[in-house]
Amino acid sequence: DTIREFGQAMESLGLGIICKEIRSEDPVDPSIELAPNIHYTGVPSGNELPPFLRMLTASSEAPPPLPQELSVVIETVSIPAKMELFVMPLCHHCPMWVDALFPLAWANSNIDLRIIDAQTHYQRAKADDIKSVPTLIIDNLFRSTGMIDPKEIVTFLQSRKPSSLGPSALET
Repeated sequence: DTIREFGQAMESLGLGIICKEIRSEDPVDPSIELAPNIHYTGVPSGNELPPFLRMLTASSEAPPPLPQELSVVIETVSIPAKMELFVMPLCHHCPMWVDALFPLAWANSNIDLRIIDAQTHYQRAKADDIKSVPTLIIDNLFRSTGMIDPKEIVTFLQSRKPSSLGPSALET
């Protein structure tokens, strides 16, 4: 119901935002779908709201900016990937993660990005053993609680080998 209320509030702003309810096969984690492969599980608030609004703007207008060196290699990710990013409203680092990962998923539909509010979805976060945010989980193979260069994430998505990650990614 909170997602429905959030959608109604967004529509009432008069910005041309149209929200519609779609029944999902996943009744446990209702989400806001920004694209078929990009979902926000929870209602964005606090520090989560600005990156959500940037994603919403990109979804309706132009694609989000992607660094030139990534725009070519992101297309080579051919194996479907599931990225789950756990965030919280008061986290100051979480918006940087969202801003870094969203363009990757936007540029390649093989990348399924689910941004999960760990505060609202505490049981889900607990089940995934989330101890701090932001935490990124890729295909249940890789987990990071520190910022990683998006180029390294793309390299990992191409190979699915942890050895493809640099030392900074492996420290977290």
